[in-house]
Amino acid sequence: MPMKRASEIKVGLFAILAMVLFLVSVMVLTSKSSFFRESIVIHTSFQNIGGLIEGSEVRISGVLIGFVKQISFAPEEGATTVLVDMTVDDRGMDRVMKDSQATIGSLGLLGKKYIEIMPGLMEAGAVQDGDFIKGVDPASLADALDKGGKIMDSIGETASHLEVLFASIAGKGDTETDLSRTISTIKRIVGRVETGDGVLHALIYDPTKRKLVDDFAVSAAHIRAMITDVHEGSGTLHELIYGEQYKQLMTNLADTSEALRAIVVDLRTKPGVLHALIYDEEQLKLLEHIVDTTDNLARITERIERGEGTIGGLIVDPSIYEDLKKLTGEVERNRVLKTYIRYVVRKREEDLEKREQPPDNPPAQETPEPVE
Repeated sequence: MPMKRASEIKVGLFAILAMVLFLVSVMVLTSKSSFFRESIVIHTSFQNIGGLIEGSEVRISGVLIGFVKQISFAPEEGATTVLVDMTVDDRGMDRVMKDSQATIGSLGLLGKKYIEIMPGLMEAGAVQDGDFIKGVDPASLADALDKGGKIMDSIGETASHLEVLFASIAGKGDTETDLSRTISTIKRIVGRVETGDGVLHALIYDPTKRKLVDDFAVSAAHIRAMITDVHEGSGTLHELIYGEQYKQLMTNLADTSEALRAIVVDLRTKPGVLHALIYDEEQLKLLEHIVDTTDNLARITERIERGEGTIGGLIVDPSIYEDLKKLTGEVERNRVLKTYIRYVVRKREEDLEKREQPPDNPPAQETPEPVE
């Protein structure tokens, strides 16, 4: 009897152990967490999780590295921010950086949601247990469909415009656009160039005008070579354009221009001889008198050169000089005439001295006493 009871106990314990092992196996196979892997918990947040649920996968570069552990609202009252806690196992702990970003993806157009982590920079360092990474809200399906509808409307409108444009180019319909008018104008110009007798027709179709084109090409080549020589050479033009002497010359010209401007300002505003000659009417009259005097001197000089008058005769006619010389000689020899001339000269000098002396004070006249 004791032997039978012991056997039943052993069978029961074995059954219980088998049941426990079965349950553990089921839990391991169906669980969203890794029991035999080291893991950490990191956090992120979104304004709209778009159907993400607890237990959704967490991936990086498409590789599964964990699961969503918990989804909850922010503790602030009235806040709509959604906090998401994720477990990341040892497959992704050293690949998720502190500057990584999390977004919500979808397996297929309408597939289940998961969190995709975008890798960050190695310099930022790997995340630690309890760290927070930035969440990027995904574009919702409604927004995508709305944008797609707008794009299709734009495509349809563009297609309608292209249809009208091609119809106007082909000459169909009554609509005429700027492009169709431009094309028609170009056609007319090309037709006139091809059939007319203008310069363009001669340059294109007349072989005798080929030399003109060749000469133009040669001239263009010479001009290009000249410009190259000026740019790369060491001549005067190169120095004037690129050399330091040119800069110094321009500086000197600027200084000279400034000095001339200052002189003009001073001449216009400050009193002086030139200012008076230019802006003073009295000085203008003086200048006119000087011009008149110069004209008179010119006329007198011209008459002297022609031998007119006494001075002209003395200068031009040598016989007058000889006669004057003879007369002077006669005066020297005639004592009476010489004495008379000396007397006249001395008398003239005495008269001049008397005129220069101030007059003596006249004697005071006696005032007659009144008769009583």
